[in-house]
Order: sequence, then C-alpha cells, then structure tokens
Amino acid sequence: MGGKFDTLWFSAILLGGGGWIAVQGLRVALKRRIDNPLLELQGGKALALGLAACALGLAAVAFAATEILSAQGG
Repeated sequence: MGGKFDTLWFSAILLGGGGWIAVQGLRVALKRRIDNPLLELQGGKALALGLAACALGLAAVAFAATEILSAQGG
C-alpha cells in the first residue's frame, strides 16, 4: 500500500473523531452542565470546557481536511 493510503486513513479517522468531539463540545457548551459522577461542572467552567472541546474538534477537522485534499492533489 504505502504512505498515501495511511495518510488518508488517519485523516478520515481524525475527521470523524474531530467532528464528534466538536459536536459533543457544542452540546456541553449549550447545556452548560456536566453531570458525570467523576466530573461535575456548571455554568462558566462547563461553557469553557465545551467551547475548548469544540475548538479542538474543529481544528482536527480542518487539519484532516487539508491533509485529505493535499493527498488527493499530489
């Protein structure tokens, strides 16, 4: 196989995972409450954590998309 297939496979996994993280972060940010027995956050801390997760997921999606486009072009 080779490097291009590995890059596309990793990018596809990163794209899906980044999208999932972004959606979950947005859900936490909108709900502003985390009801987990191990971690209970409300208000501003939950909002900050949710927005940070959403930003991380969107960055992963953007990175994966650029990798996929560059692998297809080259």
